[in-house]
Amino acid sequence: MTNWKPPIPIEPYPSESLGGFLIRYCETNGWPSYHHFIRLLGLSLSDVRYQKGDLRDIERKLNMGPRTLPTSGSRQGMAPGFLGGEILSRDHFHGQRRVCRRCLAETGYQRSYWELRFITRCHLHGETLQAECGCGEPLRWTDTSLSACPKCLSAVPQSVRTHSEPARPFQEWCLFKLGLIQSNHSLPQLDDLTLLDAIRAVEAVGLLETFGYGANKPSDTSYDAVDVREAGFAVIREDRIAAALALVVSRYRKRTGVLCPRRPAEALGWFGTFILNGWRHGQTLLLKSIVRSLSEALGYPVKNPEISSYVSLLEVARVAGRRVEELESGVEELGFGDITLRIGTELLIPVERIYDLRTHIGEW
Repeated sequence: MTNWKPPIPIEPYPSESLGGFLIRYCETNGWPSYHHFIRLLGLSLSDVRYQKGDLRDIERKLNMGPRTLPTSGSRQGMAPGFLGGEILSRDHFHGQRRVCRRCLAETGYQRSYWELRFITRCHLHGETLQAECGCGEPLRWTDTSLSACPKCLSAVPQSVRTHSEPARPFQEWCLFKLGLIQSNHSLPQLDDLTLLDAIRAVEAVGLLETFGYGANKPSDTSYDAVDVREAGFAVIREDRIAAALALVVSRYRKRTGVLCPRRPAEALGWFGTFILNGWRHGQTLLLKSIVRSLSEALGYPVKNPEISSYVSLLEVARVAGRRVEELESGVEELGFGDITLRIGTELLIPVERIYDLRTHIGEW
């Protein structure tokens, strides 16, 4: 079996998945059993689905040139965990084969990105990717034809929808990020992130836009991730982060009565925790934009979401056991008027000046 060569060699298409390529190879050479075909290659179905086999050995057995199979890494092939140079979680890949029936009819091959969970729509035709024929027969990686349905014998899977899916700009940005489409979908606030970090960030912003302030992040079962990510992407693209944070901070202040939280990020609830975790690992353009918007929402400068630069005299008075009027007089006597801020009826003073105020009016 090791010297077996198929009679009709074929070449992979750009962005073709390995699993789809092998089905097409099987179909081209007339093999009635996909299982028999991959056994001839010394592979199991798991090897094909998760690309565990030695691709160079497969190329040799298929009588192909070296490094021509669809592969992972910077090449545009399919492999759970790694695609287009981006590391992804296996949770982001479908276990079942999905297709755009119109692409399949026009070009006859399986795209690698059809297998990504966060891609639900064909960017060319606007149709939802489908994992079964309209007759109800599932599409499988063991099919011996990419297009024909083994149950109803339709040449192309029948449609399971009667209308197109709405445009999905974030999904198109993801395809752009993976290098799979050439259209200019660049967005500076996201372009410096890995795809996985961008997905997390966009979903977090979308949840904030959808649910507003909350101490705890909404459960995964309480929202549609596809719609939430599109909402978050729209907020970032349309530069509406400041408006979204202003609503969240307003709700936080009404709920807690706290004007200046000890950590500015606390005013954002669970989203603040998300921001802090990201800030500690690197200050990306998106995080810097969010922190600037947080400054606007709070009404005072925020350089680090983990450390407050201002404090309310009302809070100082409560901790020190002093009257607010006494502290305000001390601020005036020290000539701190130019560095204080007033929000509503409360006076804010830079944290770094608290020691001077304490020394001036006496220890507390």
